[in-house]
Formats: sequence, C-alpha cells, structure tokens
Amino acid sequence: MKILAKKSYTPKPTELVIRKGTESQDDFFRTKSSYEYHIGKDWFRHIELKSFQALVRCIVQQAKQKHVATLIFDSSIFPIKKLHLSEKDIVQHIATQCELANYEHNRFKTKPKGGFPEIKQVIIVSKSVLTPAMPPIF
Repeated sequence: MKILAKKSYTPKPTELVIRKGTESQDDFFRTKSSYEYHIGKDWFRHIELKSFQALVRCIVQQAKQKHVATLIFDSSIFPIKKLHLSEKDIVQHIATQCELANYEHNRFKTKPKGGFPEIKQVIIVSKSVLTPAMPPIF
C-alpha cells in the first residue's frame, strides 16, 4: 500500500472520499464524481482514540468489500482538540490503521477470480503535513 500526504487533491471517479456527514448514521454511497463515505455526526460527539482507530479500520474494510483501490482522508475533519493529538499524529494514526486493516494473511487461501480486494493507495489531505506519513509496515 502506498500512503501519500498532500495539501490538496481532486478525487477521481474510482476513489473513495471520506467526509463529515450531516446525518446521525455513517453512509457509504456512489456519486457522479466518486465514492463517498460520510461519517455520522453522532460519532464526533463521543470520540476517543480507540473509536477513531476503529472508524478508520471500518472504512478500510468497507472499501475493500466495494473493491475501491484508493482512499482519500481529509485530516481536518477529525476533532484534534477532543483527541488531544496534533495533525501530524492524526495523519500517522490514519496511516497505521489503514495498513493494519488492509493486511490479510492470504497465503493459504484460494485466490478468487478477481483477486483479493486490497487498498492500493491512501491519500491523506493535510494542510500542515507534507511528508509521507509512514513507510509501509508490512
């Protein structure tokens, strides 16, 4: 998996964009310009580091089920003050959790026709971090 940090990015039609939603529930859907995952507003009320990490892993798993190869996170939608983290730490947590959620031990499994679904690229849009978030773990 390739992880990039950029100041701005325009999504392509086959990429998944993670946004802050206006509804109380999380929602995964297709628009004309891209896939979108809206994080429910209830999630932001009771945020902790563990729930933030679980949310990122959940998004990766759902994207794999839909065979999306590229994820785009905007680090500014996450409440830095509530998590007591810097924006750089948010970016590192997103990168780490994406790596962990994307890994599957497929060595002894029969390969399906289309291959095993995997996330090939994660783009983290961040105003302050311009270096790659983390090298690949696996």
